Amino acid sequence: VPNTPRTATIKAITPLTVISFSLEDLNKFSAEFPAMRRALESSAKRILLQNFIQRLSPFSTLPLDRVNNLITHIKPIAVAANTPIIKQGERGHYCYLLKSGSVDVSLKVGDADRVVATLYPGALFGEASLLTSALRNSSVISREPCELLAIDQKALLDAIAADRQIAARMMELLQLRDRPYR
Repeated sequence: VPNTPRTATIKAITPLTVISFSLEDLNKFSAEFPAMRRALESSAKRILLQNFIQRLSPFSTLPLDRVNNLITHIKPIAVAANTPIIKQGERGHYCYLLKSGSVDVSLKVGDADRVVATLYPGALFGEASLLTSALRNSSVISREPCELLAIDQKALLDAIAADRQIAARMMELLQLRDRPYR
């Protein structure tokens, strides 16, 4: 993106040859070769997703090959503000990793919904239903436009099986979700 600060410093650890393109030249080249542009965009999206998962998610301890395996099973979803994502009492098919935006978690108390938590990027929700085969114990609605990463039960269980720290984190989340809300 033009005129934005760099987000990383790169240091060569072995001798190498670097080819440099100006943004203008890269745009001309990619307009002339659309397949190359699509390949670069796809690679950039994958790298950004890898970085997000390894930095801001409960899956941060997964080795890169397992992160890449998880990515192949993730379904990206964009939702508008005030969109129900999970409904209390329904059967769960996916858990969700919040990539951007925020969501409210609410419980039905009598005829009213009571917000018990607000979640932000990096939060995982909906996993309890997948891990226990129980019905959803709360509802989740987007507060603003959100990007979600939907993860099915098999992919979640594979990630847990691949890393003891993730398994421990999931147990902590289950215990937290099982506590009564005040």
